[in-house]
Amino acid sequence: MDTDMGMVMAGVRRKDHCRLVVCGLSACVAFSVTQAQARDWKTEAGFSVSSIYSDNGSSDDESGSSEFVTKVSPNLLIKRDGGRARFSFIGSAELTAGGEDVDRFSPRISSSFDTELIENFAYLDTNLQVSQRSIDALGPTNGDDPLNRNSNRTETYTYRIEPYLQKTYQNGNRFKLATFFQGQESSDDSVSGADTSGAEFEVARELAGSKATVSLSADYRDTDTDNSASSFSTIQAGLGYQFTEHFALTGTIGRENNDFETVRDTNDGRIWKVGAVWTPSSRTRLNVGYVDRFFGSTPTLELSHKLKRSVLTLSYSRDLSDSNSLIEGQSTFSDRDAAGDPVDPFTQLVQQLSANSVTEGAFINEKLKLGWSVSGRRSKFGLDISYSNLDYEDGRDDEEVSELGLSFSRQISRVSTLNVGLIGTRSSRGTEEADEYELRLGWDRRLDDDTSVGFLYQFIDRDANVGDSYQENRIQLRFTTRL
Repeated sequence: MDTDMGMVMAGVRRKDHCRLVVCGLSACVAFSVTQAQARDWKTEAGFSVSSIYSDNGSSDDESGSSEFVTKVSPNLLIKRDGGRARFSFIGSAELTAGGEDVDRFSPRISSSFDTELIENFAYLDTNLQVSQRSIDALGPTNGDDPLNRNSNRTETYTYRIEPYLQKTYQNGNRFKLATFFQGQESSDDSVSGADTSGAEFEVARELAGSKATVSLSADYRDTDTDNSASSFSTIQAGLGYQFTEHFALTGTIGRENNDFETVRDTNDGRIWKVGAVWTPSSRTRLNVGYVDRFFGSTPTLELSHKLKRSVLTLSYSRDLSDSNSLIEGQSTFSDRDAAGDPVDPFTQLVQQLSANSVTEGAFINEKLKLGWSVSGRRSKFGLDISYSNLDYEDGRDDEEVSELGLSFSRQISRVSTLNVGLIGTRSSRGTEEADEYELRLGWDRRLDDDTSVGFLYQFIDRDANVGDSYQENRIQLRFTTRL
């Protein structure tokens, strides 16, 4: 009883601490906004008004009730990149009227402030993210707004503060010493919060008169959640050799010491890696490797190939991770599409949503991603395929998520664009399975340089042996403008 009460109180203190830090960073953001305006930084503001109809707003059975809501979304963009400080802020808030038991207010923020404290030596990076995420990979994922009451979305508040020392000398030698503090909290009480801290050190030296580089690195990471604690640490020595301008080999050997709940006999041991990097041109990069750790051996792959009108990317990895690390590596918004082209922040904000469950404990994360995009004079086509398998160290059932995304856009006139998209997701965990498909048909028309209107139809079909199976038709009308 005392232990349970202690965990509850620790969770409350963690929430208060995270909120305090988020409020502090938000105050810094607000101050920076006033400075941005005074110093003529790049600032843009706008809003959109949407009317949304759904024939199954509750998303709970085949014959759910219809819903109609109106959503107002103000947006703010601030950027500065120059001198010894870089600042970026993208913020959006959804204010919803109508419907029953819908989320009335839903914020989304992606902000960073990086500064050089001492020239070429001391730095400070800060980051703040407020995003929407799925709680369970096998739960309903439909909708990117608060219309659907499926109880499978949570707001995640994440901050990160990283002071570090870094120096690169004229002879190519370099070193880095960093520490970081990070907090995560969610609006849903069923999702555990987390406090993470860590440090890393790296020193590298180019051998005189050769193309070889030797390095020594160490890192440590400690995470406390409402119900558990874990730590990860490694120390490694590396050797790299640049044979030609386009080809290099690398090798690393070291040890890791980990502390987390596991059904294995040991979660420590030796690490060794070998790899090759081939860059035949500025448009192509291939990085292949082979890694051996306590959980087994695995190949790694990273490929990027760019042509005049197409981009191909392919990657595969298998690594030790946890939910906090997955969320840490994702941004609330993306400012570029699959082809690498800039995205208009007020008409095409792309939300980065976590496909895997938000949970506790360490797992082996196996990831495969394929992306291909082709751009013509008036048309764009995109293909995205991903596979993820989370092998939980504490013996829970593996969680597999496979995703397929197809997109096509066609500029049908000087001011109008037609958009078609298909998204398919298949999730499984033990005997539980869920398939979800979403078809999108959209049309956008630009009224002037700052104003546009749009229409979007969505059909969603979910078939699962866990939770509800249902179908939903949704229609959305949107008006967007810059101020």
